Amino acid sequence: MLLVMINSKTKNTFKVAKLFNEIADGYDRINRILSFGLDSHWRKKVIAYLPKQQNIKLLDIACGSLAQTLSIAKKRPDIIFSGIDISDELLNIAKEKAQGLNIDTLINASALDIPFEDESFDAITLSFGIRNMEDFDKALEEAYRVLSKNGKICILEFSLPDGHITKKLSLFYLKKVLPKIGNLLSNHSYAYTYLNETIQDFPYGLSFVEHMKRAKFTHVKCHKLTFGMVSLYVGEKQ
Repeated sequence: MLLVMINSKTKNTFKVAKLFNEIADGYDRINRILSFGLDSHWRKKVIAYLPKQQNIKLLDIACGSLAQTLSIAKKRPDIIFSGIDISDELLNIAKEKAQGLNIDTLINASALDIPFEDESFDAITLSFGIRNMEDFDKALEEAYRVLSKNGKICILEFSLPDGHITKKLSLFYLKKVLPKIGNLLSNHSYAYTYLNETIQDFPYGLSFVEHMKRAKFTHVKCHKLTFGMVSLYVGEKQ
């Protein structure tokens, strides 16, 4: 396994990287608490949509501490994984977790400038990271570029439920509960307030499907999970 550190961050990306560096130590534990343990359930849903061939190459964008990679590897140990993330601290945790896994490369890099050749990967995952990117359309274009023909992309991201009552409850939790608990558990005064705001501002559902189509992905589908609190977007490159 190769762990590489490169510098390809914009000013805003440095800001986001700094935030994640500061909350890296408790990030997985806090996510588990704030999602009531559902984050593991959501990540497992990705596995069904990956290519079925053995020994495919998969890039986990915004891989963090490898939560998504580990979830897949338990069921698909044949997959050859690579990961990129902008947080040095999360990648350090990822390196420790990577022991014994079929991981080729972990790189500190931005999703807006992915340091791999065209059509390098058979599959791409991007879980709970694209809403934090300053130009997610550029990130989608880069993902399309490094994905091979007939490859699949799976993007997990928070969204808001369609139902009036469930949407109000979800917004109440995001605005009032999540920031207070998250900031308290992380000892960070702003991190989970920021992360909450990115959820509310992100275009979800059919709106995001259109962004994926504009990036040239085909057969794009949006699968709503847990009453629409999370959406799994699946697309292909033809």
